[in-house]
Parts: sequence; structure tokens; C-alpha cells
Amino acid sequence: MILQQIIQSWNPDKEEDEAAVFLEDDIEVSPYFFHYVMWCARFYEMRGSGDRGLVGFSLYTPRVDETTLTSNPEDVIPWRPSSVLGASRIFLSQIPCSWGAIFLPNHWRRFQRYYSARREHRAEAFPLSLQLKSDTWEKSWKKFLIEYMALGGYYMMYPNFPHEASLSTNHYEVGVHSFAAWHEPVITNILREDPDERFLVPLLQDTAPFRQLPITPTEISEYVLPVVNLHHKLSSLAELQRTAQDYQKFLQKEIPTFPLFVNIVI
Repeated sequence: MILQQIIQSWNPDKEEDEAAVFLEDDIEVSPYFFHYVMWCARFYEMRGSGDRGLVGFSLYTPRVDETTLTSNPEDVIPWRPSSVLGASRIFLSQIPCSWGAIFLPNHWRRFQRYYSARREHRAEAFPLSLQLKSDTWEKSWKKFLIEYMALGGYYMMYPNFPHEASLSTNHYEVGVHSFAAWHEPVITNILREDPDERFLVPLLQDTAPFRQLPITPTEISEYVLPVVNLHHKLSSLAELQRTAQDYQKFLQKEIPTFPLFVNIVI
């Protein structure tokens, strides 16, 4: 089961000097993706201790809102970060990325503990609903990471280069998560010949866009990052924290013994 495989694939020790790059089997990376990984490491080194809500770094820039409820559950809403962010080349989002990402050890350990407790409360017994499509993704590890991040007011950093050029891209091959829950996928050993450009974003082919990123310690420490919430709307860290408090209060009222394993970022 891919859910368990992903969550158990990395067990970081108690030190904070490691991170993990997660790539699923239909993900392709830019020739320069490791340059960006190293920039992310530098960013975290400069800001990480003061940015406790940062779960990790996405390598991918989305073109769709995959979580907002629609009348047809199979539909996704077109959404481009530039539509709300303007020219900012990096931003924070409460939706985690599963299509190429770097995860940080402190949050991954807490997420594993959260998931272990959460398994005891399946959909029919777990009262918290985020009013997102992910509420129904019972086979997806991303569903539980979305919950964890919502309950803590946490976020992930995303790139926002022109035309959604990214460090990873998603070929969206046929699989259990590319079909609605009530459909039975037919899995073949043939790659799809009709690329879906909603998911197959272009890969960066040079390092020129990196010049638009903060580089020096001063630039990194002073850079103001735009924030996007669970519903793909421009928000703020303060608003994420207020919403997280509401979710926690509700969950603790409904299941007083449920261990959250999250700390709201103040």
C-alpha cells in the first residue's frame, strides 16, 4: 500500500542535519534540481530555526487546485500561483506537494506520530472535516499530511517561476490515484502518449531563474514570503494560526484523548 510505503520510507533520527527528497515513480526532475535543493538547504540554514512552521520545500509549481470541492469530484480547478502572487518567485502554501519535494526531519517525525494516532480513527469515526476533496482520499498519504499541516498552521515553500517552470514535473501516469475512487484503473506497462499539461509543467533548463531568489544571508532573513491557505487564497501566517486553533479546539472537544502531535506556530 503506497500510503504506508511513503510514510514509513524515511525515519530520521533525532538530529536535524538531514532532509529527504521524495519522488514518486511518474515524476521527472530538472537537470538543475539539485542546485535548487542546495539553495533550499542554504535558505533553511539561514532561516530554519526561526521558521518552525516550515514542513519542507516543493520542487513543483502547480497549475491546478486539486483540493477545492467541485460538483464533479473528478474535476480540478485551474489555478496558477502567479494569479494571486504576482512576481514573487517563492511562496508558502498550506497544501503539501507530493510531486517532488524536500521534507524536513522535525516535522516528518511528528507527522509519523500523528498518522499512527490517526489510523485509529478512520473517516467514519474522525470528526474533523476540512471541507476539501482530500477528506475522501482514504488511500492517500497526502490527505493525512494536509490534516497535520492544517492542525498546526504549518506550510511548505513553493517555487513560482514563469510558466510554472519547475524542478520536478508530473507525467500523471495511470494509477490508483489518477482515477476516481469508484473506478477500477487498468494498469499497463505503456507510458501515456497524451500528456496532461495541467500536471506536466515545464522543467527548468538553466540556472538563470535562480538569480531572482534571495541569496545573501541578509536577503534570505528579510525576504517576505506570500502565504496561500488551504483554499488557494492569499492569506497570512497569523490567519493560518487562528484557523489551526479553531481546528484543534473542535477536535479536542470531539475526541479529548486524541494526541495532536502539533504545536501551533506563534
